[in-house]
Amino acid sequence: MKALQQLLVDNDFDLGEWGPKKDGVDGQFGSRSKRKLTSYIKLLCVEQGHIFFQKNLYWFRMSGEFTDKFTDYCAVVKGGEVVEVVNATTKAGRYYVYNPVTAGGITGTGVRVEGQTISSHRFHSTGKKKWGSNAGYFEQISVLPVYRDGNKDHKLDKNIIQKAPSYFGFFLHAMGKGFSIWNWSAGCMGAPLEQWLKICKWFNDGDVINDTIFEVE
Repeated sequence: MKALQQLLVDNDFDLGEWGPKKDGVDGQFGSRSKRKLTSYIKLLCVEQGHIFFQKNLYWFRMSGEFTDKFTDYCAVVKGGEVVEVVNATTKAGRYYVYNPVTAGGITGTGVRVEGQTISSHRFHSTGKKKWGSNAGYFEQISVLPVYRDGNKDHKLDKNIIQKAPSYFGFFLHAMGKGFSIWNWSAGCMGAPLEQWLKICKWFNDGDVINDTIFEVE
């Protein structure tokens, strides 16, 4: 969690005088870090023209590079406060960089465009077997803007944007044990199973969210 804490410090959200560097960047995302992250999310929503929802998922895309690792973050907001933060990914796995799909006549692995989509996903408390039957998932229920990266350079390209209808299946779900993203995502977003379960506990079957992605590279 140090990278996300450092992002807060770099944007003038003081985390207190902890540790030898006196900046609070200790990798332990406790109550102080959660309060500061709540304030930062509210600020980003104002700056980017988004709505701050009292119950929602907020994703932080830390880099446009396809690292095949869970180097992004997902924050759960409930009751207007951050209650959970996990390591996550907002980008596809490397398998689909090398083996891109063709959708709507465009070839390339899918990556969600940063920003906010109103009523984007609906939560199902029972997961699909391939994602872990004890883990819920969020089904895509609206049209989502996505990038299509077809040049396999391991970097996020923004020259092609496609409107992906709900049947394209840009879901939010659990992704293995966290060793790598690999073929767990062709454009879906999620987190390792153990951390994904921490997200699911805050939602009820049928809850609809307004997914929001902040690009903070």
